[in-house]
Amino acid sequence: MPVVKHPDSRKLIAYCDTCLAAGSPPRRSDLPAREIVALLPNIFMLEPVDARGADWRFRLMGQGIVSRFGGDATDLTISQLYDPAQVEHNARIYREVSIGDTPNVTHGTFQGIDKEYLEFEIVHLPLIGTDGDTRWILGGIFFDGTHLTTS
Repeated sequence: MPVVKHPDSRKLIAYCDTCLAAGSPPRRSDLPAREIVALLPNIFMLEPVDARGADWRFRLMGQGIVSRFGGDATDLTISQLYDPAQVEHNARIYREVSIGDTPNVTHGTFQGIDKEYLEFEIVHLPLIGTDGDTRWILGGIFFDGTHLTTS
């Protein structure tokens, strides 16, 4: 796992670690949780579309993400949103995280109109879905290079 740089990523991972230490990943039915309420604008959730986890649907998109990107992807699948070459890559990461209970952290820079050089950190964590059994993804996307550190 890459180094976790953003303090909000650390908080989200700590919340997940606490749940795992108690015996299970976080559950959809337990969210929103007091421990991460300040992070909710930058939280998203993904549910597998099929048993193979070949495609995933956004089930929740925090208002901070919606505002940053100018649209709400809730109920859309990654195959509807991402370049085809990225769908399998991302689906594989989501499968690995959801099954392995191991976080995935991604760093990058968005480049686009009004987003030039916008640094981000994305955290993917395991989540138990609404049926109490299916593994989902609890994610956070955190921006603002002034908050990113090298340690």
